[in-house]
Amino acid sequence: MENVSQILIIIGIVIRDIGLLVFGVAAGWLTMSVFQQPERQWQLQAVALGALFILTGMLAAFTSAGGLGAFSMACGVTVLALALRKSSAGKSRSQDTSTEK
Repeated sequence: MENVSQILIIIGIVIRDIGLLVFGVAAGWLTMSVFQQPERQWQLQAVALGALFILTGMLAAFTSAGGLGAFSMACGVTVLALALRKSSAGKSRSQDTSTEK
């Protein structure tokens, strides 16, 4: 009976970490979507970034290190990927317009 309990604990840990990984991707995407809006409202950006920091702080206080690591890595990778995608799209547009002239 103890082996079954240990297996269920391991499955629960894996599911929690996968859930926090998916939630980190969603939180990073939501934060970056606010920063990539064309109208750039600084109040909305401040609220989105503050909410992300508060969420990370609460996860640090109430979850395990593995769960916090999964959330932080997913959120960081999403923010970096979206930021690099935006900068590379801007560079390719500027190169397209310079070659047309």
